[in-house]
Amino acid sequence: MMAPDDSEDLGAWVQDPQNPEVWFRVRPWANPAFLTALDLGFHKLAKEHSYTRVPDDAVLALTVSLVVRYILVDWRGLEFPFSFEGAMIMLSDRELGLLPAVVRCAQLIA
Repeated sequence: MMAPDDSEDLGAWVQDPQNPEVWFRVRPWANPAFLTALDLGFHKLAKEHSYTRVPDDAVLALTVSLVVRYILVDWRGLEFPFSFEGAMIMLSDRELGLLPAVVRCAQLIA
């Protein structure tokens, strides 16, 4: 479910389909600034690792930092209030599963 009255700059509130108590205010996954930064970041990582396999932790760190900067605006229904630093920590925790949840929600926005 989405709250349709929000502008793209501020993001839209999207209910996490797998956890109805949690809502994320997200910008669209197809956000051009995000996609450009992601592409440039992956090219930089590949170059830094001599175009061999990039470690999973490096990919996760890049992805989280860009999602927090360009996609995730806020959240509701989580134990902690939203902050940039908190989002970096919580989205980096694979066990919490918040990064995939934010991605799912951002992909629901056209």
